[in-house]
Amino acid sequence: MPIAPVLLVLAVAAVGPGDSLDRLRELEDRTVAADYEGVAAETAIQDISTQSGVAIWADWEALRGIGIGRDDEITLRLRAVPARAALQAVALSLGDEENHPVVEADEGRVVLTSTRGAAALRFTRVYDIRSLLSDASRAATATDAVRQSLRDRQDPLPPPPPDTSEPSQVEEPVAPKRDVPLIPGERRRPDFEIPPLELPDEPESDDLPPLVRLMMDHIDPDAWIGLGGVRARMDERAGLLMVTATPRLHLALERLIEQLQQLQSDSVPLEIAVIAIDAAPLELLERRLQPGSAALAAALLELGPDSIVWRTRTVATAGATSSAETLDGALAVHVETVRRFDPALGRFSLDLSVKVRRDGQESSVRGTLVTGAQGGGVLELPATGTDSGERLVAVALVGASR
Repeated sequence: MPIAPVLLVLAVAAVGPGDSLDRLRELEDRTVAADYEGVAAETAIQDISTQSGVAIWADWEALRGIGIGRDDEITLRLRAVPARAALQAVALSLGDEENHPVVEADEGRVVLTSTRGAAALRFTRVYDIRSLLSDASRAATATDAVRQSLRDRQDPLPPPPPDTSEPSQVEEPVAPKRDVPLIPGERRRPDFEIPPLELPDEPESDDLPPLVRLMMDHIDPDAWIGLGGVRARMDERAGLLMVTATPRLHLALERLIEQLQQLQSDSVPLEIAVIAIDAAPLELLERRLQPGSAALAAALLELGPDSIVWRTRTVATAGATSSAETLDGALAVHVETVRRFDPALGRFSLDLSVKVRRDGQESSVRGTLVTGAQGGGVLELPATGTDSGERLVAVALVGASR
């Protein structure tokens, strides 16, 4: 009887940084007990791994570099504590005052290694903290610049008077003599100095927003470049936080950001306005500020009441729909807003719908703005055809953004 061939397929799942963070979370969720009296370090670590069901690997080669071996004895008694706390207690029982193992994660398992060994476990991740940052200062700076630019356009400086003075006699510079005679056919080149090479300085923490500096101060401050450390780096650009660090620091930073976002109030003051502005100043503002941003919204409101077609203040509550409208002669405005919280992203957003009827022309716009306790944005309404040089924009600001 012929034997049917059997096809064996092996699927290997890719392991990424997210799996390492998951192992650290599991280590905190599992409870263990420890009753060690002169137990070898390797045995204690294996016992915590067995009780918690989380794979724990000790990098003994790196640990030997700080004077820690498998047979180092541990005496420790703990009852019903998180597995990560138990493993941390084991780590503190090993080494000397300055050198202890650190609890990290790599390739889907928890790792006990040295500070030097943990450097190889670093990875880069981007965090969105736009909903936590205020754009007030950027808005004020850009508004002042636009105002000055507009004044320069309206009141140009007079041309300078013609110069009627006699031209001064300027001696032609004499090239320095060269000791080595010129080679026949060679051209004399001007003497110049090569400027010294300037290496970029390490990022200064004073250049970071106060909130970012606060995060660095409270999460292993000795680790960050800019605070004197060399083990982790944090940079902020337009509300996006780029962080290169070990899994342990990433997990701590992730949880801090989540807590800050969850502490934002469910109900916040909301200001909405419809603004008429010429295309030229609007383009100037958008070149200095991110189009559609809360900074742009605050700057538009600062240009003055003459530009404001309609304005209202209300309260936005998470999950609730708010509406406002007005009917004043040739002007009719209807606005609806819904504030939502996205638990997956850990941030609030504002659904904004605006309808405007002005001088018989109707226009509407709908969009979603990312907001926090402070934030907002700008939506431009489609042109109505009444004035090609004028733009209508809807502005929304949440909280004390300006």
